[in-house]
Amino acid sequence: MPSKPTAVLNLTPLNTAPLDPESFLDMDESASEYHSRMQGHLAVIGVALSIVFSIICIIAGVFVSRHTGRVNDVVLPPGNWRDSKLSTVTTPYKGLVAFLPGVTLPTEILSLLLNFVVTIFTECIGFVHSVTLKSALASHGQLDFNTNPRLFSLMRFQHWYHPNGPICNTAMMVLLTLSYSSSSLCIVPIQSLSSNDGSISDYWSALLLGVPAILLGVTILLQAFIAIYSISAVNILTWSSSPFDTAFAMLRSGLIIRSPGRSMHTAVDGDIPLAPPREYQPSAWQCHPVIKRVVVLLWLLSVAYAGWGGLIYWFWTVNPMGPFVSEGSWALVPNQHTFSVVYPQKVDPVRGITAWPAIFAFFAAAQGSITVGLHCAELNANVMRDELQWRQATTSSGMPMSRNPILGVLGSLPNLTLLIAKPVIRKSAYFCFCFLF
Repeated sequence: MPSKPTAVLNLTPLNTAPLDPESFLDMDESASEYHSRMQGHLAVIGVALSIVFSIICIIAGVFVSRHTGRVNDVVLPPGNWRDSKLSTVTTPYKGLVAFLPGVTLPTEILSLLLNFVVTIFTECIGFVHSVTLKSALASHGQLDFNTNPRLFSLMRFQHWYHPNGPICNTAMMVLLTLSYSSSSLCIVPIQSLSSNDGSISDYWSALLLGVPAILLGVTILLQAFIAIYSISAVNILTWSSSPFDTAFAMLRSGLIIRSPGRSMHTAVDGDIPLAPPREYQPSAWQCHPVIKRVVVLLWLLSVAYAGWGGLIYWFWTVNPMGPFVSEGSWALVPNQHTFSVVYPQKVDPVRGITAWPAIFAFFAAAQGSITVGLHCAELNANVMRDELQWRQATTSSGMPMSRNPILGVLGSLPNLTLLIAKPVIRKSAYFCFCFLF
């Protein structure tokens, strides 16, 4: 019987032109830029723009923190309260800027746009950090897949201070969480508790807060510094996210060796007995041991958030007229009737907000779990993209090669959906909390 075909990788060089290993923009022997010039340049530009954006946020935050104004100009509804001579109304406030009186929708749109901008910059920084992590893992013989499904890598003690070691990776996760927490708090809708007729007020305005803006700028700036540190400390094999470019870069660097029991081999391993190829290619679920834990974690987070909403609804049904429970509403954008449990915190616009630690703690807890969940979802989306590309490449029609990072995202439905969903999901986390003035 004829033997089953085996896959052979021919590593015979096509050209002996020297390669400068220090430059990630060098071209390979076949004039194919497997180092991906476009992705490298776009990533560096994205990091540079994120630094500019962070500096703007810090300057704006300092300006807002030093700003003073009258609370009755915008926040209070027109009428008796705004015209009152009470000291709490006429005393100037500081640390915030009130604008957009009497509306809520433009405030939510501005906040969502800010979250989207933050998502773009953090994605650029995260891309640089992930590329350097992939190259570092490959250099240490720990890169098993093009997408690294492990949340923490390079756990050996000598790598702890590495830009992709546990300390920097933990710092990146904490800074990413704080950046989204602060971006959700930079522009917030506020509801006046005072009304002219004594009923529940429906007068909303917008606030630009100084402390969250400063924190947003600092966290993004620190993330950019870690990304720059990674670029300077790691010899990047390729900027491309394509599994083919990664495999080719590792082959050229001598970082891929044959695994016993596998049918794929190089020309050098021609005399070694080979295992027959599998008739069925296993799925990512079967190949990646960590993928199962990632999927389980995503489902646990979904159940936890559903339980959170169910707990709030249960509080309302048990005691609908309780002092810390609102009247009840199913509107997506919170209002004065939304199902909620009220946790009062003193907000003094004259001496500054004394409740910032508690506020940031609540938001960091919510955004932290969302950050982990979205990171797990992104790992799964990237693994699906890699698997699909390999499978398409084995068909008779093949797979068209493109190193354009924008086309790479637009051409992958899971990645495109996730990119759009990230700011929306993070904004939804903000809806879990509300400020009452």
